[in-house]
Amino acid sequence: MRLCNIDRSMRIKIIPALIPIFLCLLLGASSLFAQGAKQEKIRVAIFLDKGAHPKQPLIDTFTGDPSVSLTIINGEDIRAGCLKNADVLFMPGGSGKREAFSIGEEGKEKIRQFTKDGGIYLGVCAGCYLATYAHPEYLGIMPLTTADKEHWRRGKANLPIQFTPLGMKIFGVAQANATVVYHNGPVLKPYNNQASEVAPLSYYRGEVVARDGRIGVMVNSPSMVLCRYGNGIVLGISPHPEATPGLTGIELHAVHWLYNHRYQNKALWSLISSPPSTNYSSKIAADAISSRIYNKAEEIFEHTTSSHYEHLHEAVTQQVQQYNGGYETRTDCSGFVSYVLYCVAPKHFDFIYRMSGHTYPRARTYARVFSELDSNQATNGWLKVASYKDLRRGDLIAWERTQDASKPRKKYDGSGHVMIVINPPGKIITGTAYGTTIRYIELYVLDSSSVEHFPPQLLPPRANQNCRDGLGKGIIRLMLDNQDNIIGFWEGTFSHEKNRPIKGPSYTNKIAFARIIFQTF
Repeated sequence: MRLCNIDRSMRIKIIPALIPIFLCLLLGASSLFAQGAKQEKIRVAIFLDKGAHPKQPLIDTFTGDPSVSLTIINGEDIRAGCLKNADVLFMPGGSGKREAFSIGEEGKEKIRQFTKDGGIYLGVCAGCYLATYAHPEYLGIMPLTTADKEHWRRGKANLPIQFTPLGMKIFGVAQANATVVYHNGPVLKPYNNQASEVAPLSYYRGEVVARDGRIGVMVNSPSMVLCRYGNGIVLGISPHPEATPGLTGIELHAVHWLYNHRYQNKALWSLISSPPSTNYSSKIAADAISSRIYNKAEEIFEHTTSSHYEHLHEAVTQQVQQYNGGYETRTDCSGFVSYVLYCVAPKHFDFIYRMSGHTYPRARTYARVFSELDSNQATNGWLKVASYKDLRRGDLIAWERTQDASKPRKKYDGSGHVMIVINPPGKIITGTAYGTTIRYIELYVLDSSSVEHFPPQLLPPRANQNCRDGLGKGIIRLMLDNQDNIIGFWEGTFSHEKNRPIKGPSYTNKIAFARIIFQTF
């Protein structure tokens, strides 16, 4: 039986279902009415057509729930209007483009209207792609697109994820950390700065990289998201929990949770009953501007045709020059970071600039301002990151170089260093230097430097450089004491500016981290 057809036998079955309602009205038994309401079935439609491959275990999970009425539909059914009799549309994995073709333009408009009118759209992998703006033929009901589109075929792997508190509630999981099956799912990022409309439910904490793909774009990107579309809700899931032991039932749990909350308030954010300290709207907004900072830096890196490390004492707008779609980056660390901030968040940059007294802020200015920020309350849109453990993509690290008073200052000593975080830190590493045991963590950063960073180090692909001379990516080390406090840094292996190897770490307590968040000025 098709979902859109209700035959005579079904109509006959409806009559007995009305009896409890009449009893409630006659006897005043409101509790009986409530009990009857709880017993209504959730009407779930799973799409099965060209490009869609719902696995049998997934179907079995839904059919095994007596509170769910499951129907298999295709593109023709959708175009015929069967979604009028559905509460949930489940778009499974497969191929987003082929699913879009099977649905057709009329069918896609039916899905948009279904969701806008209060329906629940659940898309997994290809179904998640389909909900985004990543291609013109997709639905565009989720204000997200994808990163590194040309290398979407990343492969299959078991990846670590971390659920947000809201995600744990919706999916019914007891532990925040899990491992999930991934198979070419979308690496999501905001579309047209609309991230305030999206709540992350989990994040990737690892990645699989396609051949020639960008390293780092997947780590800390959202793996499961929730957003509103009109009066409806869109749940996008990039990996395959239904194929992951221990997670096979979380999509069904999410369907129940979203269905049970659908009438509380049509606005998505009213569903989030978290305390003010866990504001998911602010969280995703902060993630969005951090992503914009990194994405701008990444754009410059990818399109730099000429790079040179230089203390250019010019205005911030002159630190990077753009010609015919390419960039010339003749700048130092603070000049590059200042240019990126000026392009993405000019008001936030102005707060740092006013503390400077130079044509653009030096690294020591960044380090000093960051150290004085509050980690609980933003100052002019800036928030201190109190621990290296909390660093994420788009955050900034700055240190002020200490000067031995017994030694003369040299022109290339500099004021310190400032850089943009690519990936969060790894595990604590123990080693030796100068015969002494050292402890440190490694961070993958994007910066302008004359120092060869620890590998893997990448140079701008269009600049034809043989060694580090300005813009690049690489590993730096932050030194730790036995209580895991930051006590110094080890930037790399060789300084071209000083023309000598770097044999060990430098120790200083003037290292600070910061993050930009959205704030009304």
